[in-house]
Amino acid sequence: MQEHGSVAPKTEAEVKTTAQSVESTAKGVVTEVAKTMGFDDEEFQSRVTEDVIQTAVGVLMGNQLTVFNGSISEFKSWRSSHSSFDVEQMGSTEVDFAAWHPSPVAERVIVATYQNHPEAATEMVRRAAFQYIYREMIE
Repeated sequence: MQEHGSVAPKTEAEVKTTAQSVESTAKGVVTEVAKTMGFDDEEFQSRVTEDVIQTAVGVLMGNQLTVFNGSISEFKSWRSSHSSFDVEQMGSTEVDFAAWHPSPVAERVIVATYQNHPEAATEMVRRAAFQYIYREMIE
């Protein structure tokens, strides 16, 4: 089993702290992208909204989330010792591997099963975890 990332918040306060820690980077990235796209001050003010910044925050935070990659049997073993977690699974039951993000704060685990593409499954789990678990905690 492999572990990627370092963020698995245990409280809503940790979720908010993590989001705040990437906010200035998100603003910087969005500003530089807008400059590269040739936005003048007026266009920047009208198009770079708080929603745009928060989208960047979500991407940066999501990329830090802890995700485990392993065999289906390794996931089942993990699951047996975390039976209080609700499972949200994406993908086929007829494959050999899984990527999963356990969320202690929500007592949920997001799982994507896969056969050949662990990186894609990992990114899918991160996006889903942010969207379905953490987004509402930081808004």
